Amino acid sequence: MTTKRLTKILTHAEISVVSTLLNEILGKQVINFAESYGIKAEDMARFFQVASLCREKREEMGLSFKDLSSKLKIPQYRLKAIEHGRFSVVQLDVLEEYVAALGIAKWFNKWKTQNKELVETIKAKSR
Repeated sequence: MTTKRLTKILTHAEISVVSTLLNEILGKQVINFAESYGIKAEDMARFFQVASLCREKREEMGLSFKDLSSKLKIPQYRLKAIEHGRFSVVQLDVLEEYVAALGIAKWFNKWKTQNKELVETIKAKSR
């Protein structure tokens, strides 16, 4: 089975639809729990694009977390946090270094311009 890479950056309207679906699938209780930790469904949907593309690109390149961790001098748990969509613990400088190593920095820069609020959230948590 071939998977189609998600390279399109979702619009605000599309994020709203995905967020609504997350609410329906996960239930309000799970969403409320996540929000109690400052994690919004919209942000999960936005960051999922980054997480998915990083995972797909790393796998396509035949690289393990260990390979990239050694090359970038970044602990594996930080790289795994990115690919697992745990944006609340992601450090922006690590994320930028990771996407550059995967060759998707141009795409990521576009994503950042369309997701400024989430980027600021990540930046603030990186301090």
